[in-house]
Amino acid sequence: MAGRLAVNGAVANKEQLRQEIHKTMALLLGLAEPAAREDRQLSLAIIRPEVNDSHQAFLTRCRVAVATGTTHKDLLIRYGMPETFLDELGVALDRFEQALNQKHSGRAAHVGARAGLDAVTSEVMLIVRQLDALNRFRFRSDAESLAGWKSARDIAWPAPPVEEVEKPAA
Repeated sequence: MAGRLAVNGAVANKEQLRQEIHKTMALLLGLAEPAAREDRQLSLAIIRPEVNDSHQAFLTRCRVAVATGTTHKDLLIRYGMPETFLDELGVALDRFEQALNQKHSGRAAHVGARAGLDAVTSEVMLIVRQLDALNRFRFRSDAESLAGWKSARDIAWPAPPVEEVEKPAA
């Protein structure tokens, strides 16, 4: 459960951060276009992140834009970029990357917990089958006790794995 909660929280946070970063990148791109008339490298390195980019591609494009902006900070400030803009954008990108990592960590925790739960369930079911065999033998001469055991034993059994399911004769 903790893994699923972490994934859900990280996904919501990640999407909100991505939208904020995308809007913030619009200012950097808007300033880079006219500033590129003075320095051509600026327009080559700052590329608008696409809406359908993967999170990693989005993050990479934004990091390259921030690095390029930092290199050309004085020029961009002359075109109206606030002094702390790139630092704030870098912090937002760090938070976005952290949300991505939280999502992956939560997913890994969920998958690991599920595998552990499956292993424990298999062990418990093996013990229940052992008890079933022992009690059927023990109550073989006592119809009332045997019926009581069968009733108590009649729980929601998990579906057998595919390899255990018998195939009907053709």
